[in-house]
Amino acid sequence: MAENPTPAIASDLIVRFGPHVVLDQASLTILTGERVGLVGPNGSGKSTFLEIAAGMMLPDSGEFNSRRDLVVGYMPQLFALEETATVHDNILAGAQRVLDRLAEYRPAPTEG
Repeated sequence: MAENPTPAIASDLIVRFGPHVVLDQASLTILTGERVGLVGPNGSGKSTFLEIAAGMMLPDSGEFNSRRDLVVGYMPQLFALEETATVHDNILAGAQRVLDRLAEYRPAPTEG
């Protein structure tokens, strides 16, 4: 029997920063196996949308219903670097949440 996984769905997301509306009823469906990239001009809400998808922010209204296996890769625009660490170590630290999630899904070694 084929699985029919639930898609990740963003519906009618609204986010305001003061009087500025960043997301105005944004909606998106992400199906299993899809890879999605967001492109658009500065200030159009790409980072805000990804923060919601990553569970780092809640919208003012609307819903984001995620799948258990949804992986969101997000590099914040404003971040702090560890001054004593190497560039490589800083990059790995920023990606640690995604790396931990990937480690959960690595296939077990096969015998033979």
